[in-house]
Amino acid sequence: MGSITKKIKKGHPYYYAVESKRVNGQPRIVWQKYLGTVDNILKRMKQTEPKLPREAVIFEAGAVAALLSIAQQIGLVDIINTYVPKRQSGPSVGHYILLAAINRVLDPTSKVQIGKWYDSTILRRLWGYPKSVFNSQRFWDHMDMVSEEDINQVQKKLIPCIVNKFGIETDVLLYDTTNFFTFIASTNRRNSLAQRGRSKAKRDDLRQVGLALIASSEFQVPLLHQVYQGNITDLTLFPEVVRSLTTQYSKLVKNAKETTLVCDRGNFSQQAMEQFAVYDVHFVTGLPSNYLPDMIETATDKLLPLNELPGTRALSFPIELWSKDCNVIVNYSESFFTQQLNCFTTTLIKCQKQLSDLQKELERRQTGKVRGTRYTVQSVCKEVENILSKQFVKDVIKTKVY
Repeated sequence: MGSITKKIKKGHPYYYAVESKRVNGQPRIVWQKYLGTVDNILKRMKQTEPKLPREAVIFEAGAVAALLSIAQQIGLVDIINTYVPKRQSGPSVGHYILLAAINRVLDPTSKVQIGKWYDSTILRRLWGYPKSVFNSQRFWDHMDMVSEEDINQVQKKLIPCIVNKFGIETDVLLYDTTNFFTFIASTNRRNSLAQRGRSKAKRDDLRQVGLALIASSEFQVPLLHQVYQGNITDLTLFPEVVRSLTTQYSKLVKNAKETTLVCDRGNFSQQAMEQFAVYDVHFVTGLPSNYLPDMIETATDKLLPLNELPGTRALSFPIELWSKDCNVIVNYSESFFTQQLNCFTTTLIKCQKQLSDLQKELERRQTGKVRGTRYTVQSVCKEVENILSKQFVKDVIKTKVY
């Protein structure tokens, strides 16, 4: 509600335009503008020509409002606060988590800077909290209130809301993993989750946390997640995740047995496939090229063209694997073959140049034009082996060291 209030300062009256709202049940001034004395107000009222504005304050509005609307439709803040309530006044735990999520989507910042970012968005006007309540210490205090069990409970409550509200199709689900590097110190022994492993961001020098996701095939909406130690490989993790996530999903979604899980070849293992069979999970996955060599070696001209995918040919073979009736599909894609050929050609040229440079170096050493450590047959063979270590190169380039 807007109003004009008078304040007495050093015996003189001054006027302010203010806007008040109820925050946690209590009336609070959420915005005010200094108007001046009565004479100054009258003077401005008598001006016939308005002055040009001296500055413009820009707020992040559209994207923030869109994400806030989605969160309100699924009741995200209320669900979080149901499982992680707090007695203190001010923003709830749900507000802190939602603010961090919106910031992560639009303009990721550190928790030190997130209060400043909040103040530059439409959230400042909609929520009415000052930016000071979103400092880094308060963020960590509120995050400490959230346990792993709370996260699981919130996830269980959210899935039916998301699926029903937005009509998410669950007949095909996608599974994949990623990892996030952190700056947690190596001496920090309290954290067992962050470990060094093969970082997908090429930051093997930092401790990382792994994240497994099950998402919808349409729009890739995350539905289930599981975090794991950063030093666990995808292949090792997959059987456990299949058992855990499929069990959770079957309890939360109707007709879960009609769902097909799609995962890439990096997750393939005998143990994982056995888990699929035990839990009666329909799946689509990639097989290593050496798993069924007879089928992989099927001639291209025996494959059938797919009208829906120009340049793609495929053939299906019914087979029993892991006590389940499966279809193994061998396919050939012209566009993918072209990409592979270009990549292999580039690699081949690099290897040829490296071998040529090595040969010239050996010739210079032999003639005495260059001094240095002498090469032996063994060291040259090792050098050649390193150059030819790229995939398929040894099948094309033949070398002889003498």
